[in-house]
Amino acid sequence: MKTTPLIFFAAVVLAGCSSTGNDYCNYGNRDCTNVIDGDPVNLVRQKLTVRRHTKTDLDNKCVDCILADATEILQTGDGTDDVACPVRLVRKGDVTEFNTGTGSIDSQADFDTIMRLPGDVKLVDEINWCGRYVVAYGCAQQNKSLAVVPISSDKAGILWAHEYGHVKGRGHRNADSALMHKWLSARNKKINRAECSALRK
Repeated sequence: MKTTPLIFFAAVVLAGCSSTGNDYCNYGNRDCTNVIDGDPVNLVRQKLTVRRHTKTDLDNKCVDCILADATEILQTGDGTDDVACPVRLVRKGDVTEFNTGTGSIDSQADFDTIMRLPGDVKLVDEINWCGRYVVAYGCAQQNKSLAVVPISSDKAGILWAHEYGHVKGRGHRNADSALMHKWLSARNKKINRAECSALRK
């Protein structure tokens, strides 16, 4: 019988530009706390605890808006190659801090340490290792949790949804504009039925 390994490393690789800048958590006066109108009746609500390293900055409002953007991406179907997936990602509890490590994932040991911490999402300052030495926006472990770095608000929802897909066991897919594509861009938003099914579990 074939078995699936518990650990599944995956990264969204940097495209040669700064990950932060002035647009990080720049959601203005947007209210992302009550965005459940129109949710489908068969919706699956995935509740995520979020933690940040003390070197980073992240608050409840920012998380709510990132998860609202991720949810919009998942629930929007744009043609036959993009299904509308009835999933909503929501924050569970307040964002909390951790001071374990330096805020940078630079080795297998650093990654393992961060993954062992409580929480579903961990915001760190840098990711320089994800199964190998690579500069990345995010890295995840199947059935465990994900780590991400600060990123501009137009891509944060895509990044978090992508890495959550890895937590749920989905690998990279090289189809044009796929959410699970290994390269991060603002147009990578499409998911297929298998990916939707995994996200709903």
